[in-house]
Amino acid sequence: VILQEYFGNLLSSFTNLFSARGAAVELFKILDDGDDDGDDDDVYKAAINNVRGAIVFDAVSFAYPSRPDIRVLSHLSFAIEPNEVVHLKGGSGRGKSTVIALLQRFYGNYTGRITLDGIDIRALPLNWLRSKCFALVSQEPVLFAGSVLSNIAYGNSGRSFDPLSKVDFERVKWCAKQALIHDVIENELGGYDAVVGERGCQISGGQKQRVAIARALYADPRVLLLDEPTSALDVDAERVVMQCVKRCVKGRTAIIVSHKTHGGGWCHDDDDDAAIF
Repeated sequence: VILQEYFGNLLSSFTNLFSARGAAVELFKILDDGDDDGDDDDVYKAAINNVRGAIVFDAVSFAYPSRPDIRVLSHLSFAIEPNEVVHLKGGSGRGKSTVIALLQRFYGNYTGRITLDGIDIRALPLNWLRSKCFALVSQEPVLFAGSVLSNIAYGNSGRSFDPLSKVDFERVKWCAKQALIHDVIENELGGYDAVVGERGCQISGGQKQRVAIARALYADPRVLLLDEPTSALDVDAERVVMQCVKRCVKGRTAIIVSHKTHGGGWCHDDDDDAAIF
């Protein structure tokens, strides 16, 4: 009986092992997706050396794989000029965040065409597109259980697991100042070596967002993407983050997603081109 139970447990372990192996294979496929695509040298060099930040959605339609019968976007067309700031407003489920997800090529099963500077984004190297061209600040930024310095410097590490190997500390401080978090780091958190805790649990929500914005700036992206960056913040924290965004979008293309359909406030009036979803 004991032997039978032993072999039963062993068989169960092998089953779990093979299931985990299959899941790992699929995970690594996702992580490696795009490493070999967009390998046209001319297209690659042109994209890296001459990025202006012009974005075009041309008759784009999309449905999530889990809900193939429900279109989130239907023949969506718009154009964003280099250095233009566009504010996508609208209620939940209208497709605002989907626009950002498609830009970063998290989904490829759309119809129509999405271009960056006239080049189809599917022809561009995925790792470069996500780590060098675009930088995302989301509603709940992912901070690691390390120092403030390592979290900001990670913005330019690409796929390196040692973001501190080539840190430009002066640039880190410049980015923190632009994000209105430098003084807080020095005077309240105890300096750039201060540990933020797992997922930033040692600092406030507004401070997390500003560290995330500093990280995005450290990557020096041509296009800054902000997806509901203040939806989880109180009024005072939201005001500070909005001031931070106004400083950080200058000189680059930016797309800001918000569920609030009233008012502006994100950018200077002359720059805030709002699209209601």
